[in-house]
Amino acid sequence: MAKYIEVQKIKKSIRKIREIFGDDCDFVKSFDLLVDSYSEDSKISEQGGQISNTAFNRRIDTLHKILATVQEIPEVLQVPIKCPLFITGNMRTGSTFLHHLLSLDSAFLSPPVWQFENPSPFPVDFKEERMKDFQPIADLWNSRPGFTAVHPAFTPLSIEECFWIFFRTGVWRDANTSMLNSDSYIDWYENMTQQEELRIIRHYKKELQIIAFKQGNDDMSYIRKDSYHLRFLPTLLEVFPDARIVHLVRDAAANLASICSISYIVATLIYDEKDIDRVKIGKLAMRYSKFGMRKFLEYRKIYDAQLKPGERSVFYDVKYESLLADPVETMSKIYSHFEMDLIDETKEKVGVYLDDCSKNWKATYPHSLENFGITQNDVDEMYHDYMKYFG
Repeated sequence: MAKYIEVQKIKKSIRKIREIFGDDCDFVKSFDLLVDSYSEDSKISEQGGQISNTAFNRRIDTLHKILATVQEIPEVLQVPIKCPLFITGNMRTGSTFLHHLLSLDSAFLSPPVWQFENPSPFPVDFKEERMKDFQPIADLWNSRPGFTAVHPAFTPLSIEECFWIFFRTGVWRDANTSMLNSDSYIDWYENMTQQEELRIIRHYKKELQIIAFKQGNDDMSYIRKDSYHLRFLPTLLEVFPDARIVHLVRDAAANLASICSISYIVATLIYDEKDIDRVKIGKLAMRYSKFGMRKFLEYRKIYDAQLKPGERSVFYDVKYESLLADPVETMSKIYSHFEMDLIDETKEKVGVYLDDCSKNWKATYPHSLENFGITQNDVDEMYHDYMKYFG
């Protein structure tokens, strides 16, 4: 059993939220499965147990504050989320890079990670203590050997993905890809009901509304990104019917090897390296990616078949290799597809950002499928249908 995880306290807290705020805020099942998976894992280190316990309590405490804010100020739920642009694709397909580029456009609303980590009470300015409170979290991640070689260093002002929100609903990607005792949780994740999906995505929308409400940015389009959006796509488009989706695709072998690498790095947060089973990490990475690709492909085949001649798709597919080769041209094509204006001011910001990237470029992190027990045949079989359609 993992030490330091306050199982009963955490379960009591998430049930208290359901009791106070109703069944629309019922995330008991997902948190129960998560907490049990972590607490019953005997290989989690002492540090890992402390980190996990803090993370659970912090997310549930913040969830309570968020729901209390909505209850106190119900007009938050009237804030429109207009034409959001969601970036998705497998992990490690260039989504962070593209997200940073598009966020340079002042027409988009792309709040820094500290606001998503703790959005209630309403974020006001960049002098708040909450921004400073995020720094220890950033330091923890940045201290992982190899992390900053595969991901930009975390800071309170980083532009980051949506898992900070999803974790507050009991959906936690680390349990999918880096946790050695999470089979029961993953079974639920892959088979959740439509009602559970709706509850999660509707809460996700609430958090976007909270941040936009106080800052007076309800006339701007959000730009968000996460590999989770592959899995939740039909429900995402139900809750955000005017959404635009940029979908990234990368060479299969390079993609999976990179997913395995970052999954291993994340695992070092809660395990001693000697206790990490690389083959298990490889299987987790394959399962998470394969499921997301299958869900996305199933929807896209139906959607594309129903698209009328001349009708603009809500999707735009981008190849990772093209994005890296010519980021500005890739942006231009995205803007053209969605009939947006890529103004000179944005292009200038992008140029400065790309110059900074080239100056701070680091040597490529060594990725290896073999280290995770994966063969080229495994990759070919896993990605075959997906790459045949999008490659």
